[in-house]
Amino acid sequence: MDGNEPFPIKFINLAEHCLKHKHGLIIGTDSNSHHTAWGNTNCNSRGHTLIQLLAQAGLLWSNNGKHTYKRHSQETAIDLTLRNDFAPLIEFWDTVPNFSLSDHILIEFVITLKSNVIKSRPIRSIKKKKVPTATL
Repeated sequence: MDGNEPFPIKFINLAEHCLKHKHGLIIGTDSNSHHTAWGNTNCNSRGHTLIQLLAQAGLLWSNNGKHTYKRHSQETAIDLTLRNDFAPLIEFWDTVPNFSLSDHILIEFVITLKSNVIKSRPIRSIKKKKVPTATL
């Protein structure tokens, strides 16, 4: 998402489609949006617009407040990991400083997939029989 352009209509349409049809969605994006909700020290107009769009589209951010971008002395949290309620759970979201060769910091997380465990009973015929009682 370019910092000078409005949010792409395809992004909005995709998020709303997934919400309407209950499809899981995970998005990693360089949002160029500043908001204190995901770890910036200030909010810009793009951040205010994005947080409203996220609420409308049913998207949550997984960021934990750590900065995701560093250039010289400037540190911001502009790279977001977004998910909707139908997506797998994102756990252990974190940044890996000093690993990337970019001014964007590497992000890592774990996606927990739900397994569909099928519980079944053994198929066998149990016949009731009269068991003779022993006499003592």
